[in-house]
Amino acid sequence: MDFLLMLPIPYIEEKMEIYRSLQEQGLWDEINVFNLVFLVKIVITYFLLWKCELIARFNPFVVILLKVEILSLAAFILFYNLPVFAFRLSELLGVVEVILFPLLYYTIKPDYASKAIVGVIALVFLFIGVFYNQVIYI
Repeated sequence: MDFLLMLPIPYIEEKMEIYRSLQEQGLWDEINVFNLVFLVKIVITYFLLWKCELIARFNPFVVILLKVEILSLAAFILFYNLPVFAFRLSELLGVVEVILFPLLYYTIKPDYASKAIVGVIALVFLFIGVFYNQVIYI
């Protein structure tokens, strides 16, 4: 993390110093790297990596998508000291999940089971994003 503070680019250097000072004041807490959502993303990514050859028959870009997803997961872990930067970079790269996670459909044999599993995963991520992150207050 210290190498980000040493970047000679003025705008980025100022932002990193501001984020660091706000964190020292206690504005942001540390990231729990082992939260359930992150672990589920790792498991799904590993499963897709395992079934990569099968999925490549249906989507030739699966290798590139998996590489970007792994970079997203790695960015979350590498920059956990600065939560704002870790979340933003991870979410920026994690956009590929929209295309990548539905590819689970091709890895499970009964069509109804694969549709159900992909649907449940999508609903769980939707509910976590909306209700747990408090996008909508109820």
